[in-house]
Amino acid sequence: MMRNIRTNLIIYKPIKNNISNVYMTYLILQYLSVILIYGVSPIINKYVLAHIEPESFMVIGGFVGLISAIIFSFVRKNNLLFDIANMNKHKHVYLLIFLSSFILSIIVNYNYLGLLNVEPAYRVTSVTSCYPLITAILGYLFLREQVSIKHLAGVVLIIGGVYMLS
Repeated sequence: MMRNIRTNLIIYKPIKNNISNVYMTYLILQYLSVILIYGVSPIINKYVLAHIEPESFMVIGGFVGLISAIIFSFVRKNNLLFDIANMNKHKHVYLLIFLSSFILSIIVNYNYLGLLNVEPAYRVTSVTSCYPLITAILGYLFLREQVSIKHLAGVVLIIGGVYMLS
């Protein structure tokens, strides 16, 4: 029998993690900031799209992203150099980063902004928020991540919620 580090094999109860309250508070604030930004972003995008085309939005946004990345690379220089050295050992990571960045910055954003330009913001965000379902399925298939009955119930609830919002 293999031992699971996170479980006590005698009584099969989860062992308490040694996560400090400060760190847990930090995680909660980080989650809340992401939720807030993702919630506000479509409203800002919809307003901007009333004044410019999606293509212009993408080009200007890409330029701002490039400047931000350059500044960020100076701030996190040591981590960046370490990661580049590590990536040189695993050359395929370069291709995966390129594909992921291209798919996200060009294909997804173009379609998302196009939808946001012609549909209500709540509908676009609710329907496109189904992407975690794809992530869960692919995580199970390719990364051998666990999927429980609770996860499957969540999938059904998400699909039902999206149907009700649309």
